[in-house]
Amino acid sequence: TTITATPQKEPTQAVVNFALCRNTESYLQQKPPGTMSHRLRSSKYRHVYTEGPKNDDIFTNIVPYPGGGDHQGIKCNTKYWATGVKGGGGPVLVHPLDKPGVVPTEAVRLNGHTADVLDLDFHPFYQDLLVTGSQDCRINLWRIPEGGPQQGQEPIGTMQGCKKKVMYTLFNPVADNILATADGSKVVNIFDVQTSQLVLSNKDHTKLIQDLKWNGDGSQLCTASKDRALRFFDPRAPESTTVVPDVHKGLKTFKMCFLDNHNQYVTVGFNRQARRELKTFDARTNKVVNEHALDQSSGLLFPFYDQGTNLLYLIGRGDSNIRIFERTSDAPYQYECSNERVSGAVKGVCMVPKRCLDVLNTETTRFVKMTSDQVQVIHYTIPRRDAGFQEDLFPDDYAGIPGLNAEQWLGGDNAKPVLMSLDPDNRSDEPAAAAKFEQKEAPSSDDPAAAEEAGKRRNAVLEKQIKEANAKIKELEEKRRVLNGKIAKKEKEAEEAEVEDAMAQVRPGLEESEEEEDNEKWEAEEEEAPAPAPAPAAEAEAEPLPAAAAPEGCKNPELYNFLAGDAVQMANLYDKFVEGGVSSIEDLQDIDSVDEFVTDFGLKKAQARKIMKALN
Repeated sequence: TTITATPQKEPTQAVVNFALCRNTESYLQQKPPGTMSHRLRSSKYRHVYTEGPKNDDIFTNIVPYPGGGDHQGIKCNTKYWATGVKGGGGPVLVHPLDKPGVVPTEAVRLNGHTADVLDLDFHPFYQDLLVTGSQDCRINLWRIPEGGPQQGQEPIGTMQGCKKKVMYTLFNPVADNILATADGSKVVNIFDVQTSQLVLSNKDHTKLIQDLKWNGDGSQLCTASKDRALRFFDPRAPESTTVVPDVHKGLKTFKMCFLDNHNQYVTVGFNRQARRELKTFDARTNKVVNEHALDQSSGLLFPFYDQGTNLLYLIGRGDSNIRIFERTSDAPYQYECSNERVSGAVKGVCMVPKRCLDVLNTETTRFVKMTSDQVQVIHYTIPRRDAGFQEDLFPDDYAGIPGLNAEQWLGGDNAKPVLMSLDPDNRSDEPAAAAKFEQKEAPSSDDPAAAEEAGKRRNAVLEKQIKEANAKIKELEEKRRVLNGKIAKKEKEAEEAEVEDAMAQVRPGLEESEEEEDNEKWEAEEEEAPAPAPAPAAEAEAEPLPAAAAPEGCKNPELYNFLAGDAVQMANLYDKFVEGGVSSIEDLQDIDSVDEFVTDFGLKKAQARKIMKALN
């Protein structure tokens, strides 16, 4: 038996490049060889990483609420984390972030509902306030004492108005005391928690609501629903709803996240094959600008965005990894940074406010993750050689201070979020820490002054929206005028180019037609010409052509006279023949055919026939 060794092939350069790349996505994002950027894209965020939760970042002895749902499952602020836990009456466990370890079994739970708590949210401006939404259709407002809940504690406020179970609760990020909720009756309600009053409602949804998000300045709400559509609306004028249909083809729940600094928003959901996917939309046109296939897992994905570092985090329920994408304003709009694995499958997750981070150790993001029996804190850092505060990693961020009060917001005002410096030498947390929440009595529903005030607020909102709409219409009309001018110019250029192309195609045919007409003319003249008289027998030889007025200095007067004579009348061809090597009439007689005249000297066939006739 003969054994033949198969020679191993040298790896191609493409294989080498793929092996050197950090991951497949980075390789696919390289430009072709020969371009200036045929290297991995430079990014100061590409190396963001986590070492996973350490022992002093883990809370144990947790038994989370066993029910399903599409909410995050856990929320936190700068002091506490909170989650619904197993037990009768919908208990909620609230625990300090700075006390990791074993959570005592006898730790006091908030228990003010008669059914399970489905969602909750901390007040963004008062660190000791928490709202809980339950299957009993009620929303409770709690004040958390220093050190945690107390035995027998009661809510300081209860909000009613939801017809079915409360599925989502979310505070406005700019307006003080404004809370948005979504319930099982497909209604979005707006409450003023200071008075526990229902102030606005939106009933435009036809299917169950599956997500609820405020935009960055709290002027607009977005909902995702079971009809696979997104709805954007100002709660103060719900008739101005914008619907984006068929966001994802799959029937499972999908989530969205605003990327306000890029005028974009993203959604994470499922396609027809139940594969998870990430889509990027232009917030100005609501058009998809990028689609990215993720994997075949079935877990619901939650998107979290850090505007300071432009990093988008995708965390899936049941996953043990966290995907990270760096976001940009231009195509391809995203670059994959890492796909870090963390211990334990995710059951719930939330992002810690950025003003809590250890900026001197370049901690850029922190998450609180809940598993089946633990709560873990996960720190993300970007390593730097230089010690101290890194201004490029930590621009000014959310300060936790309201930009508007409830009355201003309900009256139609909008404001940007209040920001603060994260530099330890310049920051001040005193305004946020000094804020105190004070309850007010709700105005009577029979109070005509209150009804009149509500009508004024609504009219003010509508007038403001009409003014903004008119300004937008004027801007769009100006853009349309400019675009029409550009289109007219392009159409004129295209028309001229089309005419030129048509002429270029027709021109050779016209020349051939002219040549054919000349040939037919000369053939007709030949047929009409009388036959030459027979030469006399005694004539010894033809007499030489009469001398013509050859120009002075002509080297071949005989040839010139022949071409200028009555039989030919084409003296203008003299130079062409001389340049072609003809020096006498005998040289012309050596040319055997019309085609030789045409090919060698560029004559037309009619000219060639006339010369050959004169020579004969």
